[in-house]
Amino acid sequence: MGVFMNTKRKQLHRKPTVKNKYNLTMKDVRQLQVLDKSKVSEPLFWRNNVIGAWCCSGNTARNSKDLEFCTYNSYWIGVYDENAKAYAGKVRFSFDSFGGMCGYKFDKSYSPSSIENEDDLRVQELFLEKINYMIDNKILGFIEKMV
Repeated sequence: MGVFMNTKRKQLHRKPTVKNKYNLTMKDVRQLQVLDKSKVSEPLFWRNNVIGAWCCSGNTARNSKDLEFCTYNSYWIGVYDENAKAYAGKVRFSFDSFGGMCGYKFDKSYSPSSIENEDDLRVQELFLEKINYMIDNKILGFIEKMV
């Protein structure tokens, strides 16, 4: 695939294909809450009864070899039940690289300092695409606190 980022200038070699419509940082994303619990179900989410959460996930695997050799990044979104043993009522997010063997963290989407390769950029795009969809469809959003 070749060099993806010009490390001297820290510029991406391609523009992201998914817009950060709401100009979200990960700090903002961590503040998202469920707006409509009736929409937290299949087919968008899958159920994990062990942790008591509805989950949504994606990865950058392009073929079976990526899966076999763990050469992909992934994201996971969990919407925990109100009575879950841990994280009751919370929405949580996580990112992994190398097929789950390593964590992957970034604060601001598409920041060149957080992108070393195509999979880093692609997992951010996939995550933002899903978050944009959930905000657009009022599944997740920001709840104003009354003072």
